[in-house]
Amino acid sequence: MDEPIIQTPIPPPQKQNKINILIFAIIFLLLASTCFFAFQYVQLKKQISQIIPTPTPFTSPKPTVKADDPTANWKTYTNNQYGLNFKYPITFTLSEEQSSNATYIYLKTNNEELTFEIIKQETDNFLSHLPIKTSKNYNTIVWNFHEPSQYCDAGNCGPTSAGYTTRYEKYLISFILGKVGSTSIIPDQILSTFKFIEKPTSTPTKTTQNSRILTYHIPTGWTIVSDPTNRFTAAYDPKNSQLLETGSEGLNLTKKQLNNDEIGYKSYMSLKLFPYDGGSRHQFIYKYLSINLAPQKQDLGSDYSEIEYLYNNKSCLFLRGIYTSQMPNVWGMCDVGGGNAFLITSYDLDYETTIQTMKFLK
Repeated sequence: MDEPIIQTPIPPPQKQNKINILIFAIIFLLLASTCFFAFQYVQLKKQISQIIPTPTPFTSPKPTVKADDPTANWKTYTNNQYGLNFKYPITFTLSEEQSSNATYIYLKTNNEELTFEIIKQETDNFLSHLPIKTSKNYNTIVWNFHEPSQYCDAGNCGPTSAGYTTRYEKYLISFILGKVGSTSIIPDQILSTFKFIEKPTSTPTKTTQNSRILTYHIPTGWTIVSDPTNRFTAAYDPKNSQLLETGSEGLNLTKKQLNNDEIGYKSYMSLKLFPYDGGSRHQFIYKYLSINLAPQKQDLGSDYSEIEYLYNNKSCLFLRGIYTSQMPNVWGMCDVGGGNAFLITSYDLDYETTIQTMKFLK
């Protein structure tokens, strides 16, 4: 009888296989995570680059001159007295002329002639009486263009004239087109450069002397006279001076020339009375001298000084050493109270004795 076959039992799987599977699973997860985060990083970087662009080097622009500016190389004229300047072609010659109430600036070539005229607004010129054809704005300044018209004065007629006018502060400024071609663009180009500027605020160098005391006194032999309105009196020496015929304003005195009985104007004084509000004495002088402007530095001599006086315990101020055409050399004022002040002008320094003869009546 055969013996039964006994099968050998199969041993169970070892734990090592489970560990290997676990390791492979972990490695797979790590690789998958790495790939995922790498992908996310790339996407995030793209988004950031879209939001914040890569900076590029910046170069500051350099100022450039307009190549089409025909006035770029022109000359520049500046007038600090009136506070204005403008450009004009280098082919033009510029010259100035002063009168008692106007300033003329001439621009000339052999074929063309233009003129700027500056006068006080209370005085008109021929252009201001011509009809206005149109108004133009140059450099924010409005200029009225007056039609050409023949200008006649006392039966004498001049050539056809045209021009521009504008008003600024207390001045009438005219730009008169004299000899200029009808198609010329030079006048328009000049006006396009015309502008008003701030006037210098610096004052001329001066010396101020301490106040000197003056008192009322009539020298022996002097003649007392009253002004035409009987508001004040003054005196003069009839041996060497004379009272000039006056209108309705103030007293005018002049001295006889040496060795000559005729009256000359070498030494001349004017005495007047005007309202005074107690403000700036300088401005009072400028206002009633009808110039409304302080003397410019070029008008002052090396001997220029400002002298203070006390006359009858009232303030006086005299400006001496001013040399302007057709104007006295001494400008002065004395406060007399009651809202009034004397205005005194003289062509020499011999004025103190006359001041002491002045008396305010009412």
